[in-house]
Amino acid sequence: MAQVLPFNGFYTGSDPKNSARECVNYIPSRHDSGSLSEYTIKSTSGIKTAAGQITDANLEDTIVWNSNITGVDAFGVISTANSFLLAYESVNAIRTVSLLTLTGPEVALRANVTYNSNIIVVLCTTNQRQVIISIDKDLNLLSSTDSTLSDEILDISYIGGRFLYATTGITVYYSDILDPHTIDPLGFFSDLSQNSDNTGIYSDGNRLYLFSASSYSVWVNTPDVNLPFSMQKGSGLNIGLNAKTVLGDSLYFVGVNNGVTSLFRLSGGSVSDIGNEYIRNALSKNYLSFYLFRFYDNNSPIVCIGGDSSTTICYNELDGEFHERKSTNNTTGDYDRWSVFGSESIDSKRIVVFGKKPDSGDILISLVDRSISTEFGDPVKRTLITSPFNSNGVSNVVRELAFQTSIDYSSESPVTLPSLDLSVSKDFGYNYGAVRSKQFDAEGKHDKILRFMNIGFFRQAFVFKIETDTIYPHSILKMLIRLEKGFRQI
Repeated sequence: MAQVLPFNGFYTGSDPKNSARECVNYIPSRHDSGSLSEYTIKSTSGIKTAAGQITDANLEDTIVWNSNITGVDAFGVISTANSFLLAYESVNAIRTVSLLTLTGPEVALRANVTYNSNIIVVLCTTNQRQVIISIDKDLNLLSSTDSTLSDEILDISYIGGRFLYATTGITVYYSDILDPHTIDPLGFFSDLSQNSDNTGIYSDGNRLYLFSASSYSVWVNTPDVNLPFSMQKGSGLNIGLNAKTVLGDSLYFVGVNNGVTSLFRLSGGSVSDIGNEYIRNALSKNYLSFYLFRFYDNNSPIVCIGGDSSTTICYNELDGEFHERKSTNNTTGDYDRWSVFGSESIDSKRIVVFGKKPDSGDILISLVDRSISTEFGDPVKRTLITSPFNSNGVSNVVRELAFQTSIDYSSESPVTLPSLDLSVSKDFGYNYGAVRSKQFDAEGKHDKILRFMNIGFFRQAFVFKIETDTIYPHSILKMLIRLEKGFRQI
């Protein structure tokens, strides 16, 4: 038997024949040389049945942010048909505070959030007005004022005691010290060399990053009350921003560099392209609009890229591996857009999740649970498609394929043992043969090897598809293959 390592994540090239590799609802992980295998895959964490529900929600995405304000577990702003709500998790229950009641023909468009050590500031945007709302750390409303700026505010941030408001065009306004509601219409700055409109701002220490669709510039806070912000000359790059999220001390964003869309990370004052050929291809081909959010799966901090595509691309910050996440359509059984669109870590122990099923307008709020493998009570289908295997142009007879696996029955004892399904493709993943199944270990057993015999003869490459659909968390630790090489050269 020779070890084969196909478990290295999601791959989308320009030609699927080169590699049809997929990793849906599995997390690929790399391990050190002392482990059973260098690569393994594990099922994504489950999500409990919704602990709270907000009906008539009309936004697909919810603003979430780090809960760094002492004593506050606030984690999101949600819009409904007639209001903006601040939602927070308290002792495993979902509670809300009303921020703004819509009037007449108003329609909620989006919410932006920033904060300092004492207050949270929320900008609520409707089709008729923009309202700046401040809240203290006990979630009491402090003040609410309509924006008097002539331009629409796109993004907000906080730096140097001032609240900043990036608007359409190239202008950024700043508030009075520690007063988000007082904004002088003459108190603003702009990057006059900017050749496209603002798309976002981000503060990192004493630096402020002003993004447009095609570039960014870096600004620093100064002690001059008349000119409190100064641009660092030569510090910007021609990397634009489309959508962003913050994970730890890093800003992750989908942006454009020389016409190529990719995933970037801003950390320690420098921007790096962390996409690869395949991710860039997927983002450029399969998405027209984006939303980013952070997700915490067990101990893995993950950046998720959603949009108008049916797949959510996920980047594991711990080891730089990519995978995909999707939900299962309960009617057709096919994959659908992932129900989750936001999450937050509360007191470093509980992971709160925002979700919305495709057939419902309700926002579901729940907690991550590693001991189960369902999401909001629904089963999760998982698929792994390997890279194409060949022997440098030599034909192969695959005598045996075996998997070493583990499965967790701690949530409940199985009535029947769950199975791993295997199918094989001779044409580079375009078509697959009959599905064969093998059952996982029985409860209390840990030594079973799932063996598939007499896989077949392959003149060129062969591709394996592995599928599971079980309520139990599980991992595929190692894949072993026994083959005989032929003598025919292609």
